[in-house]
Amino acid sequence: MEQNALTVIVPIRSEQVRTLRGILDEIGNDVERNGRVRFRESPSTHFARWVILEHDAARGPRLLFSSNHDGDLSGYTHELAQTVGAGMEPIWSACRGYTPGTATDGGRLAEFFSRHVLPARAFYVACRGATVTEFLESARRREELNARLDGPDAGKLTAELSLLVPATPPPGSAPVADPAAPGSLGSRVVEWLAGIREGAPSAARHTTVQEELIQIEDRVGQNQMTVVSPIKAGLWPRLFTQLVFLLVAGQARRAQGTLSGITTIHFARWVLIDDGQYLLFESNYDGSWENYIDDFVDFASTGMNAIWGTAVDFPPAGCRDIEGFKAIIRRYQRPAQVFYSAYPNSTVRNNLNDLELVRALAQHRPSEGVRRFLTGTYGSVT
Repeated sequence: MEQNALTVIVPIRSEQVRTLRGILDEIGNDVERNGRVRFRESPSTHFARWVILEHDAARGPRLLFSSNHDGDLSGYTHELAQTVGAGMEPIWSACRGYTPGTATDGGRLAEFFSRHVLPARAFYVACRGATVTEFLESARRREELNARLDGPDAGKLTAELSLLVPATPPPGSAPVADPAAPGSLGSRVVEWLAGIREGAPSAARHTTVQEELIQIEDRVGQNQMTVVSPIKAGLWPRLFTQLVFLLVAGQARRAQGTLSGITTIHFARWVLIDDGQYLLFESNYDGSWENYIDDFVDFASTGMNAIWGTAVDFPPAGCRDIEGFKAIIRRYQRPAQVFYSAYPNSTVRNNLNDLELVRALAQHRPSEGVRRFLTGTYGSVT
């Protein structure tokens, strides 16, 4: 089943901001057991978040709701209405243009969302086509096999699984030349067009982190990132950004399990908001914020420079000015009041391996997933 990205931004009634923040904080502080909205009851939701946006004073406070979900918008809104609609009612009631009772009616909720939905210019999915149910069931099946390997029939199970180990390891794949690889002529041209100048002086920067960001990070094995970056004024920055996303969207659609060598991203999206004046970047990733940013610099510096080179305050020398890059990401990162994951302790590699193992067993075919499971190299994907 196809996974989709829903991005909705709705103006908040100014007198309701404080009340709404309290409701969202209550949910976010115990996303699994709070008494309002438990996304666990929505079987199609992979990840979801609510973020109060206050980055543009002229537009006022707005509420961002985003999710990664299975199936189309109509089916998803009907599911939300049936499972968490009543709990969402006081949240959406704090927003302008909301009609009471809409959250519990799937058709009306779909119409409400459609008035405020924003399309992703690029959308990346690590495990394309896999549903929430498949992830959870494959993890349960793998845990069951682990338990059996510790039990009295371990020898019998090992013998059965050994029959599904390929006779020889897969051959290593030859690296493919990337015309936009860091340091290549292509990358230098792209970065120059984005305004990046190698060796440009960079003032010493101190990374300041909002307390709200710290409070919601590292609660589980995954984290989320919500960055709203202003794009430089002028025709060229806007035009270049549009061109870059034509390329990024194609790369994201073709990627599977890794995005430019980064293997920790479950979902990522780039959305132009506020008439193209701002770039919204969202991702759901494994591990710490520091390691995530380091991976971007190590594996995808050209892409980061192309995407954010036209953003206000981006380091003149690009993201390879690592401290400058981290400082600017933190400056424009917005704290999510609510962050939900359907499988909070599973990494991308866990998910890929679990799916491969269970599918191989169901089809009774040799698989490297079985080899990795038996040899204890289950955390790696080759």
